[in-house]
Amino acid sequence: MVSIASSASGEQKYPVMEYNNYMGFTKNISYSVDQNRQAQDWATCGEVEGEFEYIIVADSHGRCKGKGHLFTKKFSKIDWGTYLQQEDWTTKLQRECEEIQGVGKTYNAGTTFTCIKIHKEFFDVAWIGDSTAKIISYPSGEDPEKSYIMWKTKDHDARNTEDIARLEEYYKKTGPNAKYKFRNNFAWDIYAKNPTTIGNIKSRQFSLLHHTTYPLIRDGLNMTRSLGHAGAYSIPMGFERDVIPRDPNGKYKIIAGTDGFWQVMSEQDEKTVNASLQNGAPELCSIARQRWNQAWTHEPPNPKQRQENVKLPKWNHDDVGVAVWHNFQN
Repeated sequence: MVSIASSASGEQKYPVMEYNNYMGFTKNISYSVDQNRQAQDWATCGEVEGEFEYIIVADSHGRCKGKGHLFTKKFSKIDWGTYLQQEDWTTKLQRECEEIQGVGKTYNAGTTFTCIKIHKEFFDVAWIGDSTAKIISYPSGEDPEKSYIMWKTKDHDARNTEDIARLEEYYKKTGPNAKYKFRNNFAWDIYAKNPTTIGNIKSRQFSLLHHTTYPLIRDGLNMTRSLGHAGAYSIPMGFERDVIPRDPNGKYKIIAGTDGFWQVMSEQDEKTVNASLQNGAPELCSIARQRWNQAWTHEPPNPKQRQENVKLPKWNHDDVGVAVWHNFQN
């Protein structure tokens, strides 16, 4: 079932497939979500006529008091064309995700959130977490081989050393927040070396206690920032924002994706799969899902442990969420 709606704010709302997997697209803007077991990715796009277009992706995680999908449900009810016109929308969204009506404080549950507002003179990007956005520039027409990434988010992930230092300082043992007993533990993650080979990359797992008396709630996360978690991973640093000037005559494509997309896309894909104007959000989402399902060559740090035809367990496949904008004529 497909529904189309409009609002008094001037927002253009695009078709939404009302299932776990859904997509929406029109002219130069699209979004698509392909869920696996957790079904916690979310994406949308829209336009406020005469003001800006926008694309958004979010990747939620965890359960609070036995309840899941807190943030996908919340985001689906918001009129984003109106919401994004507020000067303080990032602060407002952060506060709203710390405590949700009917649930209370959002212990052990959170979400990334990446939003790009596309204005005629600039791109306004706000993000928290590790749902990456990349702006691709095309100096020589539509040829993807001559494109380049002119800007991308610096993700709030386990490899963001500046963020880790700030988080450790905020929760240091000799400071006012020592009671949270912050921990920073080593972990591993996977990434695509090329379209057929996966490797392992060093990661981190952060955790803290919300209470020092019963019930003890240890809240863990593999990112340095996130909405939700009762503010534990958003209050220390919050959203990051950047404004990127654009050439009014320049040609661009923007891809925002959850980690379920970027984990299986490699550097080799940048000038082929990702930069191709034939690939909107539905196509990119489908390619990523095919990658999760395929057999890989696994190259761990120890070359003696290299394996062929390795298939990732289905239960460990991630959800995939992608949103795309470009300013080429169809």
